[in-house]
Amino acid sequence: MKSLIVDKRAEIPGAGLHALIVGVSKYDHLPSYDDTPDEGTWNLCSLGAPASTASALADWFTSATDLAKPLKTLRLLMSPTAVEPVSHSVDSPTWDNFNQAVRDWRRDCADNMENIAFFYYGGHGFTRGRGEHNALLTMSDLFDPSQATLQRTVVTQNLLDGCAPQTRADLIAREQVFIFDCCRSFPDYLKDFSDRSVPQILDVRLRENVEDNRVTARFYATTDNSAAFASVGGQTYFGSSILDALQNAGRNERPTGWIVDGTALMQRLNARHKTLRLPKTTTFLISSGPSIRILPGPPTVEIEVHLTPTESAAGRRVGLTDLPKPRIVGKETTRGNHTFQIEPGTYDLEVEYPANNWVSMADRGQISPDFINPWITTDWP
Repeated sequence: MKSLIVDKRAEIPGAGLHALIVGVSKYDHLPSYDDTPDEGTWNLCSLGAPASTASALADWFTSATDLAKPLKTLRLLMSPTAVEPVSHSVDSPTWDNFNQAVRDWRRDCADNMENIAFFYYGGHGFTRGRGEHNALLTMSDLFDPSQATLQRTVVTQNLLDGCAPQTRADLIAREQVFIFDCCRSFPDYLKDFSDRSVPQILDVRLRENVEDNRVTARFYATTDNSAAFASVGGQTYFGSSILDALQNAGRNERPTGWIVDGTALMQRLNARHKTLRLPKTTTFLISSGPSIRILPGPPTVEIEVHLTPTESAAGRRVGLTDLPKPRIVGKETTRGNHTFQIEPGTYDLEVEYPANNWVSMADRGQISPDFINPWITTDWP
């Protein structure tokens, strides 16, 4: 089985990060992403973004240098379409391949309770009822004529419950991240099913007297009963936001310093989706969520400053002052619009008026590592 693209178990002693990343774009029994859907296959078509998103996420992990725990294993399953740029050649996420990959991934995650477990799925999804545990992930052999339809799906409840400590001696990673980048709508076709059960991959025991002491973060691309979206040939909207958050989020957690944990990811995801007017996401955190990165210093924050009225703003420089630090001058993009790359902090806004005379705008604001911090002033001199 070709899915293990990073294996440093022999090189790295002790705890590490174990990742399983899945991107299902091409479905063997569905029309192409640009073909007419068929009612016999629930009006679904193949997709044109989850595989390239999974590939980009795998690339990010393999190049990251400040992970909270070293990357010990990375498993990747993809079924890309012709329009998707991918940088890996791995097995397709059929149900059997996914079943094996999940079992192998959980086994590695269970060799040290200080491990971090990271899971990402992108592809078609739907629900069989209310609640996040009822999300169904569809594998690339969905609608295989030799199998009942739901036999090629996996319910998130099995993954989430199966990765909890099953016995007192279970050393499963106590820090876990699950990302489900798929729709969560309830198809009318499911209403006719008398039995909506799906195959189980992980064993789930009755955990009497076994404490579930995990620190977890669960991210869903959509709210319940809604759809997820993507750019064909590019990335899914939610996957792009996850990558942005992994790269640019940050939270100052004393005495550790700047970290990227579940809370930091959630804050940046929410800010990005609100700013870009993307669909709402759903987040579940226990504690602050696992720490993915320990940053060497504050992250860089991009902000925009807009001077109004713009007709008299041409040529005016804009600066931010965080005394005793020197003034930082923004880059003018269009008339009255300026961008900055700065560290988080509290800044005074100044405008050059007239030449070489900096005037304080009496605006003081806290800049945090959200997606964009627009700072709008009006009636400047």
